[in-house]
Amino acid sequence: MISKRTIVITLPILFVALFCFGTLNAETGVTKKEIRVGGSLDLTGPAAFMGQGVLRGIKLYFKKINAEGGIYGRKLRYIAEDDSYVVAKAVANYKKLTLKHRVFCLLGSTGSVAPKAMIPYLQEDKVPLIGPYGYTSAMFRPPHRYLFNIYSSCEEHA
Repeated sequence: MISKRTIVITLPILFVALFCFGTLNAETGVTKKEIRVGGSLDLTGPAAFMGQGVLRGIKLYFKKINAEGGIYGRKLRYIAEDDSYVVAKAVANYKKLTLKHRVFCLLGSTGSVAPKAMIPYLQEDKVPLIGPYGYTSAMFRPPHRYLFNIYSSCEEHA
């Protein structure tokens, strides 16, 4: 289950990214009516409990924001793709989300290895990945421009 703390930390980061990137010019995934956000989540497989919880939390919060009028009148739309905790599927999902669905950014992807594998694509395509649900420091050390981690590492937990 996604904690209240996670939502409180993740969503302000998402909105800052939306406003900072969105004011530069017309952005992929941002129209007059909606902002498309995507994620590659573990919805089946060994880590499904994480991905399903993340998906529920994002959908609940997006529903709340949309009920309040969205962001400057734009409704948030979340598009989830299942990667079953398989890195190759996560990379394929990234391509599907960015090329077919044309999302503005990725949010809440689960696991540590898959987001790390996406880093070259994020940097090349300049697509932000906000709040991947993973704890390994290898994912965010050194820092990567388009990867916005919100969790402390396993090492820091210890």
